[in-house]
Amino acid sequence: HTTRLLARYLGMNYAFGVEFVELTLGDKGDRSNLGPTETNFHGLHGNAILSKCKIHDAIIFRNDVGLYFADKSNRFNANGLEKRLGGRMILLSRIDLGDSKPVVVGSTHKLNG
Repeated sequence: HTTRLLARYLGMNYAFGVEFVELTLGDKGDRSNLGPTETNFHGLHGNAILSKCKIHDAIIFRNDVGLYFADKSNRFNANGLEKRLGGRMILLSRIDLGDSKPVVVGSTHKLNG
């Protein structure tokens, strides 16, 4: 898992929340760059917080599932080529800065529009 490996390499703490699982190999552009035996073994997409300080109370708030994650073909899901399980979210947590009060930080992904 990329976030865990990055945090370990940098000597940091981390919190990770799964936004969605990619069930396909992406849109036409993504697929044109793949070999014939390519699989989607690492299909987890999410948001992360990395910090040298302690991370507390990580929590996820999810948005309503919209057209981006719809079962039916539309312009947001590459005309049905991209199948995903999940939905947009924000990951929030408290970071302990030591003697001062904790700071709340967040990580999210915004779609165009």
